Amino acid sequence: GGGGGGGGAAAALEDGPATYKLRAFVSHIGSNTGSGHYVAHALKNVAGSTDEWVIFNDQSVAKSANPPLERGYMYLYERA
Repeated sequence: GGGGGGGGAAAALEDGPATYKLRAFVSHIGSNTGSGHYVAHALKNVAGSTDEWVIFNDQSVAKSANPPLERGYMYLYERA
């Protein structure tokens, strides 16, 4: 057989709604994938404030006023 064991219907998972929040993404800086480099953008929780986007570019970290969300290569989500 095809495996799977038991023969009955699979039990429904009751772990709440599947809602996710974007926490970080990786994007590329350069004219093409053969040149340039990748950077990471992440939401940082600032005490007493709302989350802010920051950019991790090699050894520098800075606030990112307009992160390029539409140019991400990989997106990282957190279950909310």
